[in-house]
Amino acid sequence: MDNSVTSPATDIGGTTSFDGISNINPEDIESITVLKGPSAAALYGSRASNGVIVITTKSGSKEGKAKISVSSNFMASNAYNLLNQQNVYGQGAGGVYNPLSKTSWGPKMEGQSVAAWQLSHNPNYDGSSTYAFTPQPNNSSDFFKGGYNWSKNLTASMGNEKTQGYFSYTNTTAEGIVVGNELER
Repeated sequence: MDNSVTSPATDIGGTTSFDGISNINPEDIESITVLKGPSAAALYGSRASNGVIVITTKSGSKEGKAKISVSSNFMASNAYNLLNQQNVYGQGAGGVYNPLSKTSWGPKMEGQSVAAWQLSHNPNYDGSSTYAFTPQPNNSSDFFKGGYNWSKNLTASMGNEKTQGYFSYTNTTAEGIVVGNELER
């Protein structure tokens, strides 16, 4: 797989038909070999003078009987080390509320009514012009959710001394820890 040529369809490199190494199922890899320097160039040409990574995929069995393998892998993930944030003082500085401030050292948040910060940032804002100035202690933890990555694999291998065949199918379903981060492949 050569991903070094820029395709006319994009200006980010690679080709429009390949996604590089991410298209190779890890379950199908037999071996990985790294060749460096003159030996790589001798086998693969001058473009390989800095080195080559050779990935050999599995092939069919020569034993004359079919082999079928099924496997599954599940990994769960959660946000790690959400830092404690102060929830006493609100937007502003020196004890004074400022909707344009990026610091949180304004007045104590005790439910008082203050100007909505959206008015300063969005000219099309049509919501309430004030809101209750209250702490939001779970805003970071509420943003994240539990994520997972579930991979299911099926492989079939068959053949004899003259002909071998190998088939594999992998289905991956994943959801990240942020809403909308999903993968179906």
